[in-house]
Parts: sequence; C-alpha cells; structure tokens
Amino acid sequence: MGIFHYTSDNYQLKIAAILCLLLPSLWPLHAGTVVSLDDFQENEGKASMLDQNTLRLDTNSTVAKYNLSRILEADFHESTFGDSEYPLDCFFSNSSNALPSSWVGQDIGHVDVPGSFSFNGGDFVLAGNGPLQTGTDDQLYFVGRPWKGDGQWTIHIKDVDEKTPGTEVGLSVRDSFEAESLHLDLGTTKDGGGVVRARRDAGKKAGEVGFSWGANEWLRLTRSGQNISASVSTDGKQWDVVDQRDFHSADIPWIGIYVISHKDKVAGKAVVDQVSFTPASAIRDSIPPGTLLRNGSLISGFPSFTIPASGTDGVVGRLDWPKNGSIPISIDQLASALWYPTLKSVLTDVGAQGGAILKNGDVLSGNLQKINGYEVVINSVLSGIRSCNSKDVVAYVYQQVVPQPSNYEVRLLDGSILYAKDFAFDKIHWIINDNSGLSVSFTPDEIAQIFAGSIRAQALINSDWKISSPVTGSSPALSNPQVPCWIGPWHDQVMVLPAGVSVEFPIKGKAQALALRITVSPDSPPGATMVLRVLANNKEIYKTPSVASGERPRFVETEITDAQNLTLVADTSVAGAKILIIDPLVIH
Repeated sequence: MGIFHYTSDNYQLKIAAILCLLLPSLWPLHAGTVVSLDDFQENEGKASMLDQNTLRLDTNSTVAKYNLSRILEADFHESTFGDSEYPLDCFFSNSSNALPSSWVGQDIGHVDVPGSFSFNGGDFVLAGNGPLQTGTDDQLYFVGRPWKGDGQWTIHIKDVDEKTPGTEVGLSVRDSFEAESLHLDLGTTKDGGGVVRARRDAGKKAGEVGFSWGANEWLRLTRSGQNISASVSTDGKQWDVVDQRDFHSADIPWIGIYVISHKDKVAGKAVVDQVSFTPASAIRDSIPPGTLLRNGSLISGFPSFTIPASGTDGVVGRLDWPKNGSIPISIDQLASALWYPTLKSVLTDVGAQGGAILKNGDVLSGNLQKINGYEVVINSVLSGIRSCNSKDVVAYVYQQVVPQPSNYEVRLLDGSILYAKDFAFDKIHWIINDNSGLSVSFTPDEIAQIFAGSIRAQALINSDWKISSPVTGSSPALSNPQVPCWIGPWHDQVMVLPAGVSVEFPIKGKAQALALRITVSPDSPPGATMVLRVLANNKEIYKTPSVASGERPRFVETEITDAQNLTLVADTSVAGAKILIIDPLVIH
C-alpha cells in the first residue's frame, strides 16, 4: 500500500490516493502475496512457513515452496500495514468536481438554519449553524466519510466568512451522527483562535480547551490505536501538537470537516482545500507508541519496562511485552519509550543527553531509572530523583537510533517492526533473532509481512539520485518540467515522476536486479498511458509495457548485472501525465 503527496512550483496541490497494491480476491481473510528472486512474479495465495528457511504458498491448484533468503516480499495477512479498507475515493485534486459517494453531509443536533456543502475543484465550501458546542448535545454541520484504522487527516483552511465573525471550522472525528456521540473537534476561527473540543463518554458534557495560534491555517488529526492527537501548522510543514486524548473506543468510524456559526439563526461559511489522508504505514516523520530500540526496531504498544537504578551501560532490565511476557533487555538496546505518536525530529532534538519530553514541550534531562505502568522515574541532573505520570510524558529518549544492516524486516500484526538476522522455527512458534540482540517468539499467525532487509535490498530513495530534464527522445518535451518527489518510509516509497523527466541512481556493489511497481498517477489526464524506460550505464536495457490510467499497479523487474548507474525515464504522449514508481529496490 502506498500514499503520496505532491507539491509543484506552479500551484500547491496535495494528493491523497490509496494505491491498492496487494488486494488478492482469493483469500479475503488470509491474503498472501509472495515475490521471489526465483521468478520475480507476484504470486498470490495463502502464505505460511514450513521451517526457518522455507516459505509455502498455497493457491487453488498448486503448492509452491520458496527459500526465505530468496524472498523479496511476503504478505501473510490483511494487516495494519495494508490499509485495504481505503479505496481510491480518498483522492482529491484541484481538477476534481465530484465528491466520492462515500462522503456525506449532515446537520448534527438541532440547528436553526440547515447546513450545506459543495465540492468543486478540490474545494469544500461549507455553511453551517449551531450556537452551542459545550453541552450534552452538539449543534453543527458535518461532512465526512467512514474511517477505520490508524493514520492522519490534514486540511488547509482557505477562507472563513468575515460576515459571521464567530464562525468556527475544522476537523472532527465522530462515533455517530447523534448529537451526544463521542467526538473530538479541532477548529479555528477567522481571528486565529483555536479550540479542541472532546466528548469521551456518550451523553456527557463535552470539554473544551481554547488556545491562540495566530496565523495557523493547517489542521491535522492523527489516530494511533486509542490515542488521537491534534496538531496545527502555519505552513503545512512544521507541526505543533496542541492536544492528545485517549478514547475508550479505538474505532471512531467517522472523519470529516465541520462548521459552526456560534450565532442564532445565521449560517457561517468557510472554504477548506488540500484535504489529504495518510495511513499509518506511510506517515514518514511520526513513530507510534511503543519501545524504540537503538537498531531502529519498534515494539508496538504501551511501553513498560523496569531498569535498575544505575546509568551503567549494559545493565539488564525487563521489558514487559504482552506477546512474550517479561524478557531481558540491556540499557544498550534501548533508544526511546513513546506513549504518544512522536515526530522523529523531536526525538532527535533531545540529542545524546537523553531525557523525558513532556506534553508542554519541555524536556526533563536525566537518566531513566524505571518505567513501571504509569510511573516514570528519572534521575535529573538539576532536581534529583523525579517521578512523573506517563500521561504527562510524550516520550523518553535514552539514546539516538543507529540503524543496523539486517537480512529481513519483519512486521507484526500489532504494528511492531523487527530487523532480523535470522529465524528459528519449532512448528508452533517462530523465534525472531533481532539484530538488536533480542530474541522474541511468536505464533505464525501474528506475523504480517517479511521483506528483504537492507543487506540484500538497496532502497533507491537512499541513493544520491539526480534529475535531468527534459529527456532527449521522450515525448512530450516539457517547457516547465515539474520536479519528482519522494513520499513514504522504507517499503512504502513512491516517486512521482512527470513525463519527460529522467532520474539517475548510482548503484553500490554488485547488483542482480531492479524491482519496483508502477502505475499512472490518479491526477494525470483521463486516458493517459505511460511506459517506464530503464537505462543501465546510459544504455536502454528495458521498456515496460504500456500502463493505462486507472489500472492496478504493475510489478516490474529486470536484470541489471554490472550496472554502475540506473536511469528511469517516464514517457507518454499525453501532456501533464505522471507515473508513480512504487518501492524501487536494487537486489544484491
């Protein structure tokens, strides 16, 4: 599953498109796709393990066996990483004039003036009444769509009607359209006032927190399990978290935009654009709650471990992991403990000194002594032993992450990511030997995906790539070419490559093959068809079959023996078309 956002120099355009890469219809409960160096095909069926070295794939008519060391990708289940419940109707662009059918608009509670909305050219134009919002019954106008799973929604407030000064517009998640339902609102008014409003118990009075945020015009809600965080930004790039709430239900099924006039018998109006959705798997800069190890592995869930009261390297503590009980862990293996989704940049800003990042943005420097349930104990340089409630702590940083090469990347259904050296298998449990030094045991049905690790697969996003444009012989030539961009972390990468643009990648070491997926960008002109040309050492070695707009992403592989550099070129006969290059890897 991939997600991309794109910004050009000529106009600002945010795209949110869920690309259903792996949606096999034969196995709706245990979807499996295996790609191996043996055939470079997307083989679909039910994947399972025979032993620590062999993977089995059952289809309707055959049983295939694969050596695990030859696997590029194996998907065992519809998982939290698949986000398959999100179809292409999450896509918006400035050329869109029709809202997908899954979106609905409705007044919530008793209002004096019926609300309305229109959708044109990527803009939501909303009008809504509702004088009160902090009682037991909501009054507002809401337009939204169903939402399942983790991820984040972002909107830009384009305009708020000055004729009704109190008009409030923003993002909202709701349990239902009932006036007393669970909800969380993040809104703003014309004068820059901000508000977070939440009801965590149905039928109870909603609580409200106000704040001043000046010129912030960007709003974002992020859900990770039971936690929903609210963030604001002045430019859509740098974000400040203004509130975080835990809800009893992790499945609040509606997300949308709301508007309130805060005035009797008058409808306030607002315009919202650049609506985008990013599933959890593609949120580049945020790490979900869990225990982050120094090698980059993430153990998902509420962090709970006990460390002896000593800062000596190598001191062994206990990590309480529900799936594995209490397991020993060294201080050297820990990087951070995260109670809330946290930006990578925030963890990095703490530096080598370590300390607790508090909700108010302060950092309490000191050595971690213990994390036990909700209690966090820190030996502060300035104030000695300090005990904090973990509800007031966003994250604790012990040391910075130093990624280690791995043979495999393993993703679990609970959201954990492990970078493995190898496996053991006893027909009942898998033992994953993580390169952090931890060895953890799981039943086979807890494993979501296995990928080739960084030792065997070079992600092209990490290479020193460069652009040359326009390309001689490509059609059409671009008088004002747009710049390619990358979106997504490891194994969720997408490059948006406009027609007539070439991108060159240096290749390190001895490579065997290039593997990737391609599709035509959803915002390309209707009927656009494209091909991708592959050049090795400046000589064309492969040209893909034509891919048409609307087609499912196509898997592409080609041998690239002795290649020192690769060049990818997007070609089309339709001006303005773009091709999406998904998960490009060089296999060693």
